[in-house]
This record gives sequence, structure tokens and C-alpha cells, in this order.
Amino acid sequence: MKKIMLILSILFSGCAQKPPKDAEQIKVSMEKSYHDDFNLKNNFWKVADGNWNFKDGFLIQQETSNSYNAIINSKEKFSHCQIEVDFMPIGGRWDASGGIIFRAQDNNNYYIIRANALEDNFSLYTYINGSRSNLIEVETKAPEIKKWHTIKVVAKNSHIQGYLDGKLLIDYIDDTFKSGYIGLWTKADSVTKFDNLQVKGK
Repeated sequence: MKKIMLILSILFSGCAQKPPKDAEQIKVSMEKSYHDDFNLKNNFWKVADGNWNFKDGFLIQQETSNSYNAIINSKEKFSHCQIEVDFMPIGGRWDASGGIIFRAQDNNNYYIIRANALEDNFSLYTYINGSRSNLIEVETKAPEIKKWHTIKVVAKNSHIQGYLDGKLLIDYIDDTFKSGYIGLWTKADSVTKFDNLQVKGK
């Protein structure tokens, strides 16, 4: 069943799909880990685009005129990884999103997994040479504005899983990027808070 779901996700990539059923969470070894509660600014965070600030114990993105806003953590690279972050979409007329960047090569090449409080979907993208492509989009209830939610991504080799508020929604195979840095992401006029980032893997 699991293999069938993965094959179907490739055949219908980019199309809205139903969440996977009976898929097991990928297991990754915890050879190294990183935690950030954003209480203090550190020099590992490098802004690619946007207005990112450490404020009141959170990391908040407040730029509203860019196509995308991204910040990359240059502390270390991960190949197999489990990344989890809490986010609060505060507002946005056109978009109210929060997302995790993973396996980033640089500011213009990485994966993104994101939720949007203005859309009933959860999506996985590649961002290649500054151009975003939708790998898979899954139908789900939109997260609520001004409430905390949790995004988690688990990646091992070419197998990628995405969770929203503890629910597995994306189970996908792609080998565009094999290793890289982690980061955070918003789109368009989203104003979003992030907290409690946890990363483990190797």
C-alpha cells in the first residue's frame, strides 16, 4: 500500500490529493541536533529575502512586498533530517503562510514545505535557481489565523514526509536535493511568527 501511494504521488505531482493513509513515519538517526527558541539572535541565521526579526521570544517575518521571504540557518547541513517548527500566521491579504526550508544549497535552491491560512492545502515545492515548482499539493483544512500550528518535515534519502499539526499529509519521493541547510519561509504579504525550531538527523 505504501509503495502504491508513493507511485501515485509521482504520477499526479502538483495536483491536489487526499492525505496518505496507513503510511509509517520515516525514522532518522539522531547523530546531531539543533534547537532554537528564538529568544536570542544568533549569527547562523542569514536573511535571503524579507524582514526577519527576533522579537519578544519569536522570529517574525514582516515584509509584505516580496514574492517570497526566506531565512537560512548556516550552522550545519543535514541529509537525513526531522525538522519541526511552530508558526502563527498573523495576517496577509493575499497570503498567510509559514513554511520550512530544507536541504538548501544556497538562497535560490532548496525544498519548501508550507501551510497557508488562506488556502485549504498543504504543499511541497522545489525552489531551483530562484523558480518555485509545486511537487505535490494535498487538500486539508487551512490553519487558523492568529493561532499556533506545527509543521514537521522528515526526509531520508529521496523519501519526504510532511506533517501539519501532527497529521501526516505528504508522503513523496524526490531526489532533487540530497543534503543542505535548513531555514524558514513565507510568501507575499504574509506576516508570520515562528517559535520552537527543532532539528535532528545527520
